[in-house]
This record gives sequence, C-alpha cells and structure tokens, in this order.
Amino acid sequence: MSNHYFAAMVQCSKDSISIHVDGDDEFIGRNTLKLFNCAYQTKKAGVIYSDYIKFAPPGYVHIGGT
Repeated sequence: MSNHYFAAMVQCSKDSISIHVDGDDEFIGRNTLKLFNCAYQTKKAGVIYSDYIKFAPPGYVHIGGT
C-alpha cells in the first residue's frame, strides 16, 4: 500500500482524484465514474469507496461501503 500512498500524497496535486481498482475488479458500464462522482459531490466526502453496486427499482442506486 505504500505505493498508493506515495502516488496520492506525492505525485498528485491537492485537487486530483485518485482511483484504485484491484487487478481482478472492473468498472461496469460507461457511467461508473459518474456514480462515484455523484456520491462524492452529494456527501462532500474526502474518500468514496465501494464493495458493490446494488440497483433497486424505481431508479435507486446504492453504492455499498460508502
């Protein structure tokens, strides 16, 4: 994890966004980053993470782990 810390704290500016995706994981669909951005903007959080994404009608999306 030290390489992630180095990338985030040394190589990125304060207004940068850093994303970590495990090698066995993937983004699902074209709107994945939009979902994270929505959660980030809505919660005004310094960190947004997810274990899963759950879709439930009518139009409810829950990003697990946030």
